[in-house]
Amino acid sequence: MIIIIGASKGLGKSLTHTFKDKELLLISRSRINTDINNHHQINCDISKLDLANLKNDFAEKEIEAIFFTIGIINQKDDFNLSDDEKNEIINTNFLSIVKSCEFFIDNFTFKKSALFCFCSSVSTLQPRSKQVLYCSAKNALNSYSTSLRYYLNIRRKEIRVANLMLGYLDTEMNKDIKTLLPKKNPLEIAIYLSKNLSSLNGTYYLPKYWFIIKIILSLIPEKIKQILFNKFKI
Repeated sequence: MIIIIGASKGLGKSLTHTFKDKELLLISRSRINTDINNHHQINCDISKLDLANLKNDFAEKEIEAIFFTIGIINQKDDFNLSDDEKNEIINTNFLSIVKSCEFFIDNFTFKKSALFCFCSSVSTLQPRSKQVLYCSAKNALNSYSTSLRYYLNIRRKEIRVANLMLGYLDTEMNKDIKTLLPKKNPLEIAIYLSKNLSSLNGTYYLPKYWFIIKIILSLIPEKIKQILFNKFKI
């Protein structure tokens, strides 16, 4: 069984169609209208997911992969959010993922060389004055993916961990955001992930040119970067 958390939109929705021939567990805030036959559906916010019931209903299933394609952005995220807004961003983008991973590892059976796949963001490559908590939560996710990979390795659990550093995707979350580079169709990313499902392990920059951008950013002096970022209002 493949689990897709955040399956109703964006990359998660594209993955549901890419893996339509497999048994799927789709978890999302809103109901998914799909013609896929072999799937189960749970509609709720991941932070409110009833993990105990999840175990009761699906513990006999063997997990092949879990994709965490969730993320939430608040356009006011520039140090001036309410506590509730801060908690929502941190919980959705990081803490609820950590809690879910721990639960799955402790309570479910995994196929040999199964996969945890996280969706981070290239916005974490450079500190910004906008989307402060979003970038901070995604940075925490980057670090967690490395720690989880190490944890699973030293305990000889044959589970791979992939962390996707995603560039701008053409999704509902980005529809009102102007981007310096073209937005990528999430279906192209989903097809890449499905083709490489058995080998994914480590950090991936998608589209791949973002890895070159990362190297360039590391070579530019901080003062010049700030001037450029201010000019382009990044």
